[in-house]
Amino acid sequence: MKKMLFTMMISTLFLSGCGTLKGGALGITDNGEVKSHYSPVYIDKAPDSELAYIKSANNLIIVTVDGERKVNFIKVMAGKGIDSIKIKEGYHTIICYLGVDINIGKVFYKKGHEYFIDYSKGDTSYGRQKIHYWVKDLTENKIVYGKEWK
Repeated sequence: MKKMLFTMMISTLFLSGCGTLKGGALGITDNGEVKSHYSPVYIDKAPDSELAYIKSANNLIIVTVDGERKVNFIKVMAGKGIDSIKIKEGYHTIICYLGVDINIGKVFYKKGHEYFIDYSKGDTSYGRQKIHYWVKDLTENKIVYGKEWK
């Protein structure tokens, strides 16, 4: 009985969490946009001039940085997470969440630069919505990962 109750609670949490996110099981309802306010999490402790600033588009949650999970499962399912990070210069991998995992491979982030992880919904195929995503260096105004899709 306890096992069944536990399974039902987890299932309810999962389904309600995915449904509450704009990018959840119900699908993407908008394209990525810059938020009006960010609250960066410092991955590395150093002066701001020595760090890269990485922001995510609205509804896109940063979950994992360099293979280390930064936000627990329950918060992610409730649509809560990190909207931006400050990190030392170098190559880094980031996993974000927008109803599905967004895996950003190795990107070299330069100190003193500001980056933006953006996304756009695409055509559906085989019953699934495609999500296109990319990383833009706002300081140099160029795409450093993926291909911009608007």
